[in-house]
Amino acid sequence: MSNTLHSLKIKLAFLIGIAVILNDFSFVLDFSPLKAIICVALLGLIFLFWGWWEIRVPKEIALTKVEKFNSTHDKLIFIYGSLLVRDSLLRSLNLSSSEIVCIPCHLSGYRMEWGAASKRRDLLDKKSFSLSDGSMWASLIAVKATGNEGVDGAVIGLSNKDYIAISNREKNYRLREVSGHVSTMSDEAELPQQEVFAFFPINEASDKKDFSSNVFVRKKYFDDISLSLKALGHKGLKKQKAPPLKEAYLIDEQVAKILNSPKGEKSLLNIRDNISRDMTISKETRSVAYSLRPLIFPKPIYEDIINVAEAAVSASTKGLHLLYSDKKLQELADYSEEDEQFLKHSIENDTVMPVITRVDLTISGNRILVLEVNADSPGGMRHLDILSTKQSGRSQKDSSFNWINDQPYESSQAVVNALLESSPGAKRAAIVEYRPEEWPTYPEMLHFSDLMTKSGVPCSILDLESSSLVFKNNQLLSSDGGVPIDLVYKRILWGDFSKSHPSSKNALSEAFLSNSVSVVNSLGSRMASNKLILALLKSKKLVKHLDELGHSLSEGELKVIEDNFPESSIWGDIPTHLAEDIEDKAVKDSILNEPYKYVLKSFHGYGGDEVLIGCDRERPRSLFEDAWGKGYVSQEYIPHGRALMPIYEGNKIVWEYQYYILGAYVINGKCVAIEAKISPEFPINMKQGASRTSVYSTK
Repeated sequence: MSNTLHSLKIKLAFLIGIAVILNDFSFVLDFSPLKAIICVALLGLIFLFWGWWEIRVPKEIALTKVEKFNSTHDKLIFIYGSLLVRDSLLRSLNLSSSEIVCIPCHLSGYRMEWGAASKRRDLLDKKSFSLSDGSMWASLIAVKATGNEGVDGAVIGLSNKDYIAISNREKNYRLREVSGHVSTMSDEAELPQQEVFAFFPINEASDKKDFSSNVFVRKKYFDDISLSLKALGHKGLKKQKAPPLKEAYLIDEQVAKILNSPKGEKSLLNIRDNISRDMTISKETRSVAYSLRPLIFPKPIYEDIINVAEAAVSASTKGLHLLYSDKKLQELADYSEEDEQFLKHSIENDTVMPVITRVDLTISGNRILVLEVNADSPGGMRHLDILSTKQSGRSQKDSSFNWINDQPYESSQAVVNALLESSPGAKRAAIVEYRPEEWPTYPEMLHFSDLMTKSGVPCSILDLESSSLVFKNNQLLSSDGGVPIDLVYKRILWGDFSKSHPSSKNALSEAFLSNSVSVVNSLGSRMASNKLILALLKSKKLVKHLDELGHSLSEGELKVIEDNFPESSIWGDIPTHLAEDIEDKAVKDSILNEPYKYVLKSFHGYGGDEVLIGCDRERPRSLFEDAWGKGYVSQEYIPHGRALMPIYEGNKIVWEYQYYILGAYVINGKCVAIEAKISPEFPINMKQGASRTSVYSTK
């Protein structure tokens, strides 16, 4: 707001100066005092409108022109079209600053035209409702030219991480080396002695000018590119008849338009005050990190997120049958004989499907990608319910948000219902955790204990660090009073379960294996979290074994695996008898040659731990070699989604792009709520400054 206010002060001074001149020289201009007063009043009205428009409609900030780069870069890219728009770039790039420097340049041998028309599901109409009228949207593309035409643009320098992010975004384009065709616009400008690349459409032959009546160019897309070109010293785009311009908006554009104003800032500050005052959970002392605005997705994309999350849980559950049927895979996964026993029992008793799951996803480029299926004691539902209630209650008071389907979530109640359904007739329940009072989610455990008790099933919270459980006469009992327990909500992570008191650990294990108690999630179903499952499911040949086992994947599940599971492979020697069945999609040597394009994830890691990101590490090749055969899968590096977020700093709101991942809570196979974790840093980790917010759809 400071730049805006500075601009307004200049305008005010200018208008006052004109008013003084008019007043002082009214006798020369033959102005009566009344006319002078009218002129001053009109100037005041102009100022008010001018100032309101300055604040109400955020102006596009251009890239920063330089004559040479002050640092080295892994890649030099000639950018044109929407990549010249700073905000468009910031939705992809990993930058600590909102400033993007560039050297204005010209690309010869190519020309610009409208093409690559496609349907889009991420656009909104003027009223911010999902635009689903079947329109096709053309893009500005560069194609080879026969004459002296050229393409105006700029050269930017990218790190390997940013290069991957841009490449992921431009999936329908291929990179081509254009060094000999690029020249600077200024004689003083100097490009580094390095190859320059540019993106060109994959299917140039299909990108012709014969547009049908339903092909359009998004007006803001056109205007932003034209303004960005002018800011760099180029000519703006020429208006054209075909394809015609049409109003359509991205979510971030509409949110910023509404909230980046005095009224919007007041609304955000009110949301902050309400949440800060009312977020306190019973007996909670922790600081709750949350974001001021929810993430919003067009309804079709929101529904896709739900479908992908549900299919990921069901497919991963079926993938456990591959582990169950193969001793070598169980050894590869580093499972003990006890683990194998738990898996066998869960499959035979039809409790292998995790009841309470959170599927972590992100939207990278235009792809929804699954990062993890967390079936090992996910939490955070209570926090999301409270946050969604406060955010939705505030937005429902503002007609500007009537396009959001912002019903509060009730994921806590969905969990309780699932627990009760898992053991009809249960008389007493227990929530088990290792040192529960030390966990930030302890208030949530208290909340679930209260909800269970109010539902007619008394529930206590037991610490498995101590001897809190015994198994006697084929019955699980609490050691303090011998109270029978027939329903267990397992909140303890598997890594902590091994640290539990031997008597408590053995008691719960024996009770589970004897069917004396219902355990949610079952001690076998939590294995769906194993990232080895993702690598196995990406093998088409190995997936066919599921047909033989009687657990075929549905067409929907196969499509989700193909489209929404990242490319994954086992990072280590594959068991000999499976080597011919598993396609080695990422050959060891090719990964080691370009490790910055890949990530290694531990089979059992979670929360961003035990992850080696090639483009984030020094000497990644050496690190990758050292991790060979030590329980990792290799995956394509997936840049996380980016969104424009309002941040509370120094009693005011500032806007900046931050990373996000989505967490879809899938209870008994159905998605009941979606949250987002937001962070300025990647990878996102709640222990390192990340915050939470709700996720809603448009109507």
